[in-house]
Amino acid sequence: MRIADVRRRIAATVVVAKDGRRVTTVVAMDDEIEWLGTKEAARRLGLTTRTLYRLINEGQIPAYKFGRVIRLQAREVDAFIEAARIRPGDLEHLYPHPDDPGRDDPDDRLDELES
Repeated sequence: MRIADVRRRIAATVVVAKDGRRVTTVVAMDDEIEWLGTKEAARRLGLTTRTLYRLINEGQIPAYKFGRVIRLQAREVDAFIEAARIRPGDLEHLYPHPDDPGRDDPDDRLDELES
């Protein structure tokens, strides 16, 4: 099989995370598309349907409208989940760092109270 033939038989979904990371999901074109309704997609994401509609409206997750029905591709939902993965070190702003003298350390206050 030639490379050109292989390229015609695959499709890629690219989702860009808020921090600019790109996550690509590659599937064979022969695979049947698995469609999710909004309730099922919201459940899969652990979100309310209202939040899912907001993400769709903001362009963060792709969706398709067939008449009055909105559907999402399961592989695109999975790519969105992967793009939302937290990398080590991304949450440092949420807790005090012992090497940063500009931040208060609760243990220092305990030491002062005990003295």
